[in-house]
Amino acid sequence: MNDKSVAWHGISHRTKLNIKQEWERQKRVHGRTQDDLATYLNISQSAVSKLLNDQVGHPWSVDKIELFADFCDVPLARLIGDADLATDGRKPSSTGHRGQGRAQG
Repeated sequence: MNDKSVAWHGISHRTKLNIKQEWERQKRVHGRTQDDLATYLNISQSAVSKLLNDQVGHPWSVDKIELFADFCDVPLARLIGDADLATDGRKPSSTGHRGQGRAQG
């Protein structure tokens, strides 16, 4: 595992819950699909399903969490539950991926 990889079970319960809640909101409000997210993350729909359903052996990487935040157009702090990051008013986009492969919607 490289230094940018975080096993799904190793990230906080709050982060897991926030990702799941945001995904449900994206589906309900914006009509987003797993295929949309798969295209944006450059992985298969099957891999997205395994990530979202907490399957062992399919860890979220830090990069994927950052891309997920970009895809959902939400601050990374909302997903990771970091109050300090959330209060500085910045929306992280340091991944350099902003806008690449972005699904319309």
